[in-house]
Amino acid sequence: MRSITVGFFASFVLLVCWRQLIPGGFIFYQGIFSAAIGAVVQCLVQYKKQPQSLYVKDAMVTFLLVYAFVFTIPTTVDRSYSVKMIEHVAAAGGVVSKDEISSMFQRYFRDGGGVERRLEEQLATGTMRKEGEGGYIASSTGKWMAGAFRAVEMVFACGSPE
Repeated sequence: MRSITVGFFASFVLLVCWRQLIPGGFIFYQGIFSAAIGAVVQCLVQYKKQPQSLYVKDAMVTFLLVYAFVFTIPTTVDRSYSVKMIEHVAAAGGVVSKDEISSMFQRYFRDGGGVERRLEEQLATGTMRKEGEGGYIASSTGKWMAGAFRAVEMVFACGSPE
């Protein structure tokens, strides 16, 4: 258990330092990379103590623990409009109208580069590609992912009601 804790904190410190020194990029993928580094650190710590043990299992636990943390906390804070809405309303210090909240979303998403950032992410991950002048098309991976997302929406009833 101690080696899993060491691996988790190694990943955590690496990700925090990375984001503080170079705040750009895709936090989710940086988190996955940090999780892999943490798992390797965990393996090395455990191997030095017990070279004959099955340390790969603990490394996988370390990786999955870091992955769950990164996906649940920093990625959600980075990408969630609900988080931005709560921050906006809390900063206002009083009553905020629905129109003001809608305006905040427009400023944040459209005017604040939200669309461009997400398009860059999709191009980088290969789910979309540019087509012609200013157009985009879903790649085969993007089409597969869209189908998978629709299936998850149906199974967990998380799409918006029609």
